[in-house]
Amino acid sequence: MAHRKFVVDKTKKIIELIIICSIFVYPLTALGYSTLTTHRAITNESAKFFNHYYPDQPLADGQISLLVKGSADEDTPPRWLNHFYDPVYNRGFRGLLSSKNWAENTSAQALLINKTPLAEYFSASADYSWERAIYDYVYGDKNRAFEALGHTLHLIQDATVPDHTRDDAHPIWSTYESYAKRYELGNTNLVTKLVVQNSQPILFADLGQYFDYLASFSNNNFFSDDTIFYPDYSKPKIISERIEKSSDNKNYRFGLNNFGKLVLIGESFNHQTGDINKTYLINDLDKKIPSDYWANLSDKAVLGSAGVIKLFFTEVEREKQTKRLFEKNKNLVQKFWDNLNDKIGSLLASVNFAGANNEPDNSSTSPSVLLDDGANQDQEPVEEPDPIAELVKKIEELKREIEQLKQNQVNQDAGSLIASTTRIISSGGSSSSFKDLVITDEQSDPIISPPIITLPADFSQAFATNTIIFSGTASSGLVIFNDFNHELATASTTGDWQVILTGLPQGTSTIKFYARDNDNNVSEPTTINLTVDSLPLAINLSISNCDQSLAVEVCYLISTSTLNLAWSPTKSGHYNYDLVKTSYAMGEWGDETTSSAETSISVSTGLEANDFNKEIKWQVLAKDAGSGQVIASSSVTSTIFHPRPIVINELGWAGTTASSSDEWLELRNFASNYNLDLNNHYLTDADKTWQVDLSGSIPAQGYYLIERGDDGVISNRSANLVANWGADPLAKGFNSSRIGLKLWRTIDGQEELIDQTPEWDKSSATPTSLERTWEDKISTDLSSWEDNSGCEEGDGPCALDRAGNQTFGTPGVINFASIPRLW
Repeated sequence: MAHRKFVVDKTKKIIELIIICSIFVYPLTALGYSTLTTHRAITNESAKFFNHYYPDQPLADGQISLLVKGSADEDTPPRWLNHFYDPVYNRGFRGLLSSKNWAENTSAQALLINKTPLAEYFSASADYSWERAIYDYVYGDKNRAFEALGHTLHLIQDATVPDHTRDDAHPIWSTYESYAKRYELGNTNLVTKLVVQNSQPILFADLGQYFDYLASFSNNNFFSDDTIFYPDYSKPKIISERIEKSSDNKNYRFGLNNFGKLVLIGESFNHQTGDINKTYLINDLDKKIPSDYWANLSDKAVLGSAGVIKLFFTEVEREKQTKRLFEKNKNLVQKFWDNLNDKIGSLLASVNFAGANNEPDNSSTSPSVLLDDGANQDQEPVEEPDPIAELVKKIEELKREIEQLKQNQVNQDAGSLIASTTRIISSGGSSSSFKDLVITDEQSDPIISPPIITLPADFSQAFATNTIIFSGTASSGLVIFNDFNHELATASTTGDWQVILTGLPQGTSTIKFYARDNDNNVSEPTTINLTVDSLPLAINLSISNCDQSLAVEVCYLISTSTLNLAWSPTKSGHYNYDLVKTSYAMGEWGDETTSSAETSISVSTGLEANDFNKEIKWQVLAKDAGSGQVIASSSVTSTIFHPRPIVINELGWAGTTASSSDEWLELRNFASNYNLDLNNHYLTDADKTWQVDLSGSIPAQGYYLIERGDDGVISNRSANLVANWGADPLAKGFNSSRIGLKLWRTIDGQEELIDQTPEWDKSSATPTSLERTWEDKISTDLSSWEDNSGCEEGDGPCALDRAGNQTFGTPGVINFASIPRLW
């Protein structure tokens, strides 16, 4: 173990060096869920789940799109280096900020905040922090607020990725993240499952609790590739082991915990020591382990993200009441004037109070009246100036000047503000007096004219390139810079300058150009809005039926007579379209073309009743409406059809010799090359008196064994699912006088019947199993079923019951009735 720790530590140091050297070269794979697919899908599902539970404040489609955009943009280099949070040691990756800290650290996200007196706290364009999102929503740009919230959701979702919570940079490979890439906006439906399960959003009072909870769940219960039983972590642990057959027809040993398959266990015999050495992986042939990881971690990602969205709106309402972020955002000048104004107001109130309670005492002789031996008794007394009245006058005057300064601040820079006139109140001697200390504006900063852009001359049309040369004029010697990149230019002696901007993004951007002199005085910006449309025309083709695909990697459908296709061009224009249908018939591929000016169509598949695993390919060609020339095409989308891809294959209705209640069921996948998804599928008896919910998948041409009660019903086969059916778990589940099953799946909240058997009366029959015979026969046809009549080792090892006796059936191998016997 010590040697393993040494090797892993050395490997991590090498990885760290690779990352540091590569930060500004290219992004590594340390990006949590895929930015292009998974983060978008999880964020979209989280928003939909939020809308389901909080219909009184639903997110609009546009707001969801902004959340999705923000969640993708958070992986912009080098932001992703701060996407790690190890809750065990409270650390980020190799001394960098943890994602928990990064999410709420406005200063860190702003990179270099402008420290001039006019710099507001929430002013940096790179800042997409949690507080910035709340501030923008209440006081500024709501669209930017939703983008910033999307950035935070990205970090929350990364807390459910084991690599990111176990300090594993995974620069080369991550089994879990690579598996999760298959989940995109079009093929991810976590909401339906969570609603059916009556799952609730995770709710905490502050953002940090979400990071702690989700990161601890990920760290404690799941491995990353490089931290399997790594000594720095005491969890997770294997609590049981199971042997299962994979699609290569070999048995593999899996270690399990409370959340499913945890690790693949390999064993080798050391002939020198006589020891059995074990190896551990999370990357198995059929991706059973990452599939179980995804089933648990993706749920937590959605439930946590939905809770964070709810917390966001709670914090928005709190900010409207407290104005805490509003005060935090004020720049130094604003805070100075507000503070001074408050103090002067308090002083003025105290002075007025003092004056009201100190009436002049006329009973004593005023020190300002001179008596000359009674000769001048009738002379008018000379009044001394009242110091209280003078103080009030001066303070009122100062208050007016402060208000004027605050008003001027809007249009002045820091230099001109500092140069404004200020009065300072002082006291001296036994009698109060006032001295004016005046700072004149003789040293005010010069006004710098903003740069003039002469080329491009027209920004009303889109640019067909993302590299644009800007030229213009400015005062000689001024430095011209912009807020898009770090390109600089110096105006020549004739006042000319030129800057080349490259890598401009698609769509509309706002760019500001400034001029700066040698004293770092900066002009007002020259602002331009430009649109870049440099990508070639492309056609996006979608088939709505593929939302019901049974396979992840391809559109695999139960045979249907029509498909609904829609497409859209990425650029506006006048186009006509050809829909090309390519199908395999008579031993070769053939094309059929349908012309249309529309962008959607319902088209016939032309399938026959016995078209099994038939593939049809679709492509849309865009033609210029004027010339008729093909100018763009969509990618080719394949659809594969089977009338009965998943069937009920065998019923062990009679139990076994060991126990008549040891019943079992078997499903079969007739797809030639694809694993088929069983999530949202369930089995019932003919009258729907009981239901068994299915999960996981069936391998191509493989079987799915369901054992009743426990996994020992068939002792030499591993169950894909253990479940109970019938009224009494200790008695028989099947009604022998009326045996029948139905296979269902739920689509968009509606149930669809996938397969069903006939109904049999076996009350007086010899105990055996019922086996399906041929693929091309309809399941309800009695001729497609036979009673099992034996087992031959050549078909696969005979199944044994819990006592080691042969069963009345062939679970896990080809049905005895399906093989023609010539003897």
